[in-house]
Amino acid sequence: MNNILVFILDRNPVQSNFIKYSLNSSGIKNVILFNTTEECLYNLRKTRKPEFIISDAAIKGTTDIEFLGLIKSIDPLMKVIFHSDNDDISHISRLIEAGTTDYIVRGGEDQGWIRELTSNLHYLIKEELRTV
Repeated sequence: MNNILVFILDRNPVQSNFIKYSLNSSGIKNVILFNTTEECLYNLRKTRKPEFIISDAAIKGTTDIEFLGLIKSIDPLMKVIFHSDNDDISHISRLIEAGTTDYIVRGGEDQGWIRELTSNLHYLIKEELRTV
């Protein structure tokens, strides 16, 4: 898992560092943090493409569905995982229909969702390796 590259886009630097720490602790060492969609999209175009993008669904300047569309226009096969406090089933369904890989509902102050995100990411990596 040392060669897996993950981009994390999050408006909250403390939260993004918690996610990075969790991924690093679980063996995923190549993690790059971004605070804006522009930074993330620029690096998606200019650097080695990540295997996964983990994004806060509430980034300023674009909706999560718009952001997903921008990512998919660069790489239609990119795997994107969103996390949000929004637990609206119709919204989550629209994101899944638009091509998101996973959606994690955050539970307020409880950081258990970060463990869930890390666990889901490991599952997705194993699935990816099986299909290669």
